[in-house]
Amino acid sequence: MKLVSFFRLESNEKLVFFQSLYWLWYFRVRLHHMPFNSLIQKAKDKSNHCLLKSKPTNLTVNRAAWFVNRASHFVPDTTCLVVAFAGKVVLSIHGHETTLVIGVKKGDSNEILSHAWLEHGGQIIIGNLGDIDQYLQITKFG
Repeated sequence: MKLVSFFRLESNEKLVFFQSLYWLWYFRVRLHHMPFNSLIQKAKDKSNHCLLKSKPTNLTVNRAAWFVNRASHFVPDTTCLVVAFAGKVVLSIHGHETTLVIGVKKGDSNEILSHAWLEHGGQIIIGNLGDIDQYLQITKFG
């Protein structure tokens, strides 16, 4: 996002961008310092808490997801898992229920590849890959 483009955003959109940055950094740092199950529980708890407290906004699911994706370019070494965790919380802040999905597939050299993505209403809104249908879902939580 160019600086000029950023200043043209509405103030509520700037807030969503900064919320995205915060949660991306939050999960990026904790991914290396917390057990995976604790991280999942933290994302669930925060998301559920935000959904209960959220007030309706005019921010669409796709626009919120766009901000999370754009903000992820400003956080080094961000993984699909970090983006999915952050997206889950940011979208819940704005009243949108999502499902975080983690899947695996066998790579070309027989290695196991993993990927995380976020769904809303059965549609992938964050983390869509061209070969997403080749991933076997191993866990999901809403």
